[in-house]
Amino acid sequence: MSKLFKLKEWLTLADAARHLSIVFGEDVSEADLLQLALDRRLDLSVYFPSYEPAVIHESINSPTIKSIILHGLYDMPVPPEPTAQTEYDICDNRLHIENRYHKLMSAPIVDFIDMPMGVMVCQSNGAAYTLVERMMEDDPRLKFAPYYVCDDLPKSAVLAVRTAALRELERGSNDAPVPTSRDHVSDKLAKVNQAAAQFWAKADRNDRTTHHTNNEVAAWLSERGLSPSLASSAASIIRPEWAPTGRKPIE
Repeated sequence: MSKLFKLKEWLTLADAARHLSIVFGEDVSEADLLQLALDRRLDLSVYFPSYEPAVIHESINSPTIKSIILHGLYDMPVPPEPTAQTEYDICDNRLHIENRYHKLMSAPIVDFIDMPMGVMVCQSNGAAYTLVERMMEDDPRLKFAPYYVCDDLPKSAVLAVRTAALRELERGSNDAPVPTSRDHVSDKLAKVNQAAAQFWAKADRNDRTTHHTNNEVAAWLSERGLSPSLASSAASIIRPEWAPTGRKPIE
């Protein structure tokens, strides 16, 4: 995947989580990426596979609203804290990301009723756009503007992470091994290395209750695509010399 990673401009959240799991040697979830975005340690982007209407952000309050059609990849900045809201100067990406995070964590969702929150996206040159929907001609709100801000991203939109943003996150992590290249490491070896860190990095050699069995490690590797025989061999190979085999002591 490393060669293809170099060629891609962006990854989906799921692919980005899998990439960082290999790099960091531990499981990374989509929720982890959203939390990093809320902590302003990872920049998120959004890909629009279909054409979506928007207006230039600076013109949302202007009598002459400048519209545009979005398609492709745009950045989705997360402000450091919720911004003050007014009826038509609306944009708070943070609340949208928080709600997606809460949904993954099965936590309560913020109710947007009577508090519509717009979504703002940016191009690399700094141009900012607010996602909108065109009003029907008989809509009473038409006296204010021909558009109203969207409550959320379109269903077809895909949250993404630029590969450049992932590299920056890797460089900024003191704990993550950041090799200049992973071309010499196969995906299977990377998963075995990940298992070694997952099961043995924090184990206490003097406390056998923290030691995992080879069957547990092999099952974890099998779930990630290794054959049963290869997973069993790898589990034995990565078991530290100080970790005895056999049944754990009864607590």
